[in-house]
Amino acid sequence: MKQFIFMIFCIGSLYSCTNPDEQATPIFSRAEKNFQKGNYALAKLQIDSIRTLYPKAFQTRRAAVALMQEIELSEQDQNLSYLDSLEKATLPIAEELTTQFILEKNEEYQETGNYFHPSQVNYSIATSHLKAQVSEEGELLLTSLYSGNTPIDHKSIRLSKGNQIAESTIATDVYTTQLNGKHIEMADYRATDNAALIQLLTDTTDEKTPVQFTFLGKKAISIPLKQADIQAIRSLKQLSNVLSTLRELRKHREEALLKIRFIERKKAEFTQVKANN
Repeated sequence: MKQFIFMIFCIGSLYSCTNPDEQATPIFSRAEKNFQKGNYALAKLQIDSIRTLYPKAFQTRRAAVALMQEIELSEQDQNLSYLDSLEKATLPIAEELTTQFILEKNEEYQETGNYFHPSQVNYSIATSHLKAQVSEEGELLLTSLYSGNTPIDHKSIRLSKGNQIAESTIATDVYTTQLNGKHIEMADYRATDNAALIQLLTDTTDEKTPVQFTFLGKKAISIPLKQADIQAIRSLKQLSNVLSTLRELRKHREEALLKIRFIERKKAEFTQVKANN
């Protein structure tokens, strides 16, 4: 019995005296190899396991922190290369598309200009219609313009095509005036808030069925939507897609650069702490 207790004591002592860093080293080595192979996700999981399984492996954990920083830098460098390649591929498409539209921008008070379809630029303000514009950042905006003998105070619109019906949100940006005895009302609708309208206008499955355009105010007034206006809005939607893609790529690129600067700062701080210790 005494021999058995002595053996248990020896085993326990041996286990308790095992160096945690020695236990953690094989996992750290695997993490290093996976990092070198570009298996960043697996390497990060292995580093996390060191933190969980060997909280007292202080030397290995410090090395793991440094390795994690290198992994994160490599991930962001890889991300930047990918974003740059996408932007390089998208930019010529955007440049070619924008030549098909007219950019209106007053450099004195506008930071961002707007693209209009040539067929809608010279529309008379005395003619009821629906037109669109796309900002240089890719935001698509629809504008309903009502011109009539009496005001209707419209703040929304409805489009109908066969069995399809789509109503806009209530416009918050509304402008009213009078011209030559006519009441003029304009209301803006962001495409991001009116996906149903855009879907109906860009649906090409049934080109023969006309689209009815209705101003919704104190009374509803309907007019047929011109095919030329539908085509103009479709082409502007395409431009919006491309410019929005470029905007998002540049946003993600800036985020990646910010992360790189953050990681590099943390690396410098970590190196300084190590040097002081």
